Amino acid sequence: MAAEDESQDNGLTPEAWQALQDTMRVVASCMHQAHTEGALDSQMVLSLFFGQPGIVLISRKVVLPALLLLSPH
Repeated sequence: MAAEDESQDNGLTPEAWQALQDTMRVVASCMHQAHTEGALDSQMVLSLFFGQPGIVLISRKVVLPALLLLSPH
């Protein structure tokens, strides 16, 4: 999903750029929801960026849907 493309302004292939945008949207949405619930703190943010909760979230919301699109039906 992450591939360089020097011909693009951002240096990523369109697919890699889309995956990055989707990832940022999912993390921001999760942080917003936690903030709304009064549960957003530094530990939660760290876990989203560097811990298993973030890995699970991105795997479920970004990676798995992308893989399902690639699989033959």
